[in-house]
Amino acid sequence: MSDSRIIGWEKILPELAVFFTVLRMRTEFQTKNGIDLTPFNLFLSGRPGTNKTEGVLRLCPLLGYSVEYIDCSTLDDIAELAGVVDIQANREHGIARIIEGDLLNKDILVLDEFLNARPHVVPQFRLMLQGKLKLLAKEVPIRTKCLIATANLSEDMDAGEANVLDSPTADRFAMLIRVPSLRDLKTDEKDAIIEARSGHGFENVL
Repeated sequence: MSDSRIIGWEKILPELAVFFTVLRMRTEFQTKNGIDLTPFNLFLSGRPGTNKTEGVLRLCPLLGYSVEYIDCSTLDDIAELAGVVDIQANREHGIARIIEGDLLNKDILVLDEFLNARPHVVPQFRLMLQGKLKLLAKEVPIRTKCLIATANLSEDMDAGEANVLDSPTADRFAMLIRVPSLRDLKTDEKDAIIEARSGHGFENVL
């Protein structure tokens, strides 16, 4: 990975351009008409080391979006994304109050290690991917415009011999993009990785 681009990502730039163009159009429509739309989500998969998370964390600010990420494998409940329960208010005053966090105020939230989420958390993610999140039995507002899930693929998954996402979860994503692995790159691209040559940045392409 060089200072200005991710080598090999040129292969998926057309798909990324379509996704972010539609996302911008949806955001402008929502702002103009005062209509709440469900999040417009993207799933990025690929072999370990293909810079999926690093790539989107770099790309989003270049496109004018605030971005944050969470490691899905560490979550016991996705309500943790909204904040934490105010234990003092609950114990002393019997009030169910939330100390809100900042994650859901970002334009884009990256759900890293998505396939490693604990089994009981997966159904919660399906609801969140539809723009719904509950904490203390109350609906929590999600200001996030887009959820981008990233996941490492096993060799079987990469070869198409095993399922990556189950259908109910896959249906919550507008686009599923597979990031090229080293074996998909041309010789000069592999040489560029080794030599860490610089190239054109995302901002000159999308």
